[in-house]
Amino acid sequence: MKNTVQKLVTLVALMHVITAPAAGGVEPAVTGAHQSKETSCFGAGASHDYEAHKQHVLEELANVTPTVKGYDYSTAFPPTAGSNDVVYGYAGCSLELDASDCSECLEDAKDSLLDAGCDFDLFGIMSSSDCSMRYNPAKKM
Repeated sequence: MKNTVQKLVTLVALMHVITAPAAGGVEPAVTGAHQSKETSCFGAGASHDYEAHKQHVLEELANVTPTVKGYDYSTAFPPTAGSNDVVYGYAGCSLELDASDCSECLEDAKDSLLDAGCDFDLFGIMSSSDCSMRYNPAKKM
C-alpha cells in the first residue's frame, strides 16, 4: 500500500509539471520528435470493463485532440456517472506543433500506454517535450 501511495504522489506531481504553463507563459521550443518520452503506469487491479474503457478513451484522445483549437482535450468513458469503471483522460500537444505532428505524437503516446505493460493498471501517463496523455479513474480533470 505504501508503495502505491508513493507512486500516486509521484504521478500527481508529474501531472502537475506537465500541465503547468512554462515560465512567462511561453510554450517551450520543440527540439525534436517526442524527445524525453517517459511512460509510467500503476495501480494494478482494473476490471476488464475498465481496460476496455481505457482503450476507448486513449483512442478518442489521440483522434480528437489534434482537431481541437489549442490541442487541449479531456474526456470520460462511459459518459454516465455512477459507473465504477469510468475512465477519465486528458491529452495535450505543444502549440509549436501542427495538427499532423500533434496527431503523430499522440498516436505514439497511446501506443506507449497500451504497450508499456500498463494492462489492467488504473493510472497511466506518457509525456514528452511535444505532447502528453494520461488516464485515471479519479475525479474528472
